[in-house]
Amino acid sequence: MTSAKKAEGLGRGNQQFIAHARQDVPDLLDEVERLRRLEDSVIRQQTNGAEYRRALVDERNQLRVTNAALLAACEAAEGFLKAKGHSEHDPLVRGLIRAAIAKEKEKI
Repeated sequence: MTSAKKAEGLGRGNQQFIAHARQDVPDLLDEVERLRRLEDSVIRQQTNGAEYRRALVDERNQLRVTNAALLAACEAAEGFLKAKGHSEHDPLVRGLIRAAIAKEKEKI
């Protein structure tokens, strides 16, 4: 049986499928490769996002510790100043507070 006779027996739809297969199969393989690269990119972004979130959580926890230490220091200073008869309106106290804040900002 010749290939022409075989093609006649396949029907129009099958003939079109076979005729387009030479172009369609490489196009489909290219699409599969594109989707695999896209999937890899999404996975990398998710991994990077998770690492970024962990870094933010660590930083937040460090800030909480620092804030707690600063609050304790402020409360201790306030108690000390009150015991010595000073108030927060005293220019000396305000100067000391500004100096302490500036020193902490330098650490950041």
